[in-house]
Amino acid sequence: MALLVGGTFAPSALAAQAPAAGQTPTQYRSFQVQAQQTQGLPGQYQAGYSAKNDALWVTSSAWGAVTGTLAKVNPKTMKIENTVSMDVVDSIPRGGTTPTGHRLATPYGVGVDDAHNTVWVTNTLDDSITVYDQTTMKKVFTTRDLPQGEREALGMIHPREVHVARGMAFVGVRGQVIVFDAGTYKHLKTLKLADVQDRQFAVMNSYFDEKDGKAYFPLRITRQVKVVNLNNLDEAPQTLTLEGGEDSSATFMPSDIAVDHSLNEMYVTSQGKDGKNSGVGIYDLSTGALKKWIELGGTTLAVDNDEEHDLVYVTNFDRAKNSRDRGLYVLDGKTQNIAAVVSQNPMGTAFGVNDVVATPYGAITLDKSEAYLAGEVPFTIDYTTGQNRPSATEISGVTNTAAKGEDPVWKLKDATPIKADTITKVEVTENGMVPGHTETAQVEATEVKTIATRQDANATVTGATVLPQGQGIKFTGEGWKVEDGSAGSTVVAKYDKNRVSVNGSTEIATIQADANGKWEATLPFPTAENSNAAAGTWDPGTKHTISFLSGSSKDGDKSRGVNVEVTIAAGGKTEVTAPEAQAVRPMEVAFQGYGTYVDSTKGLEMKSEPRPDDKAKPEVKPDEKAKPEEKADAKNDAKPEKDSTAAPEVKNEATPTSDEQKISAPAGDRKDSAESAPAADAPRMDGGQGGPGVASNGNSSAQPQAQAPAVNSTRAKSDSPSGQLAYTGAGGIGWMIGAGAIALAAGATLVVLRRRRTA
Repeated sequence: MALLVGGTFAPSALAAQAPAAGQTPTQYRSFQVQAQQTQGLPGQYQAGYSAKNDALWVTSSAWGAVTGTLAKVNPKTMKIENTVSMDVVDSIPRGGTTPTGHRLATPYGVGVDDAHNTVWVTNTLDDSITVYDQTTMKKVFTTRDLPQGEREALGMIHPREVHVARGMAFVGVRGQVIVFDAGTYKHLKTLKLADVQDRQFAVMNSYFDEKDGKAYFPLRITRQVKVVNLNNLDEAPQTLTLEGGEDSSATFMPSDIAVDHSLNEMYVTSQGKDGKNSGVGIYDLSTGALKKWIELGGTTLAVDNDEEHDLVYVTNFDRAKNSRDRGLYVLDGKTQNIAAVVSQNPMGTAFGVNDVVATPYGAITLDKSEAYLAGEVPFTIDYTTGQNRPSATEISGVTNTAAKGEDPVWKLKDATPIKADTITKVEVTENGMVPGHTETAQVEATEVKTIATRQDANATVTGATVLPQGQGIKFTGEGWKVEDGSAGSTVVAKYDKNRVSVNGSTEIATIQADANGKWEATLPFPTAENSNAAAGTWDPGTKHTISFLSGSSKDGDKSRGVNVEVTIAAGGKTEVTAPEAQAVRPMEVAFQGYGTYVDSTKGLEMKSEPRPDDKAKPEVKPDEKAKPEEKADAKNDAKPEKDSTAAPEVKNEATPTSDEQKISAPAGDRKDSAESAPAADAPRMDGGQGGPGVASNGNSSAQPQAQAPAVNSTRAKSDSPSGQLAYTGAGGIGWMIGAGAIALAAGATLVVLRRRRTA
């Protein structure tokens, strides 16, 4: 696979170091930014990286919820290696009371547990969670299988995100976080996270700080982040109130969090509303004080960071056609500036980036712009029967054909093409330093005067006599003509009666008047760099003479001159700003298919087969004596050893090892029997408003006056019409099903790089 460059900062040989955060830099880090994209899954929401298995787990739930999966993706190549079947549940259409068909228990949020080799998924619209084995992809636990009373007691309404830390799984729902034992799946505790007015809002994408023993949970439609002590879950959570945003009257919606300990900074995104207060805030990790707010507009969603290189990745879910400056932002954490923007894909479809994960291979984003026709996918079901049916189209539900006020008459919707979203990998390499853009604020010159020459009252000079330090000096002239009046004079400007030279000459400027004797000029301000003026001699408060002379530079010119006395005032502040952000367009990589489809009720079957060079051991009966070997050479008169009746020696041939087992996936249709009702505040999954195609902004207030919750703010958000989860399209390639071989890497638990969000 070729790595193609979409945009690059100009390299620099400067060896200057970037300043510490908070200082005004004059030099900025330069980066080489490379981006690749390929066809992904229909209805992508969130991703989580497994360091142990070097795998990216991605949830997918297309509009209508009859197409969806949990996929295992190779983070290096972006190849989809496996897709997993989801539970099938009844579908009750909006306005209906009984099921009219079937849908999937749609997956939105995902959390990786390398300690137990599992991956946790939130089925947001089904009010449940499911756990899968990372190796076999078999379903090992789901709350859908709990007794009804126990399930109701959990209070799992609209689960968005799941994160595994310290042997526990934390599931964010409305106003609380439900904690499970990650090994036994037992419910341990429920953390109440209502706001200060005891209102319950959706718990957005959390951050778990293992180093400091803290977990951060943003509450949607508030400015609050709840901070939980992981060392003592019984301790009441602390409340961190966030500043930031450009409009204090507009809604502030914290969505996601990342932390950089090396810079002692915390990054919090806000979705905002109607394009206001949508951006990322940079906060002091120790105090929570706002250090900088970056307004991005649109709908800012997810954030993740690469602490080793002090890079921050921020996504924008604004899918407007003209949003070429939105998509994935690459921020330099050291200087707090936007270094690059990865926006348009090769098809010209505007990005609507729902999630981002920093991996060892770069930042991987899940876009929901429906850039591709998916082609035949193996993880879709028939709405009527609930049976798995590989297809390129889907029937997402039914519509009511009855007149208003009459009993519903349901009719199947027409089949529509399945569209797939985009997976993009962005690699950023530091490439030296570049100078910032220097700009001095202009201060108005004052006390403008008009002065005539002594020799010619008609020749005048007009200009300010109080001049801001460091700015160009502007003057105009009138009546400057040669003796016979046939042409304009040539005027020479000098400073301090010929004592100051600029750029090596005491003639500061030579000015040609026009035929009417008019001229205008901007003279350079003398500095230590461009003149012979001593340091401090042109500082504020000093006085100087600027002379304008004619007569000696042109034949027939009139000899005249005027001296203008000026005073230097304080100049404008000089600022150094970051170089303009690079616009990066990804290059397309060929789609590599949907991989092997796995029935999660069975998982991949592990079979052990001998190696090709393995030999069967000869069977030797205990009482059977081997005959002496015949001599190979008649001349060889060596006698057999004394114990010639011993059984022949059998070599110990190598046996198959566990990491060379063959894995095969069962083929054939399947129908899951599990059932589950949609989330209480979410629309019935019949293709109606607020389904998996809704923006993952996590809208989820329980209050009537608050906005309806959306599934997965950075991930799937789907409870309200206002929080529409973007959907994407994918270009077609078929699916593969059947047996395949896989090498299992031996090894123990690794630390997960970072949480991975949920719907």
